[in-house]
Amino acid sequence: MESSFPEQAGLYPQVLDERWRQLAPAIQAAHLASHEYQLSAVGCFHVQHNRNRLLRNVFRLAGMPRNTEAAAVRLIVTLQGRAEVGRRWFDGRRMV
Repeated sequence: MESSFPEQAGLYPQVLDERWRQLAPAIQAAHLASHEYQLSAVGCFHVQHNRNRLLRNVFRLAGMPRNTEAAAVRLIVTLQGRAEVGRRWFDGRRMV
């Protein structure tokens, strides 16, 4: 399937193709900006895990953030070759 976006437009326009146009302009700009320079964003997430105790333990062991109403989130996206590499932190703890 051919994309209607040029290859240098980025990963998400290629993958989403026509659905890319349905995304909010701010989301499009954020993904396209990472191709010109490093994108850095901060925000706040509500984190709520499954009620299943086993799954909660798996999430904890995997380093997922704890349940919280307001986790401070930081995202840095850089372009490495043709790949976008995202690094994320929740409440100061890096997620791999």
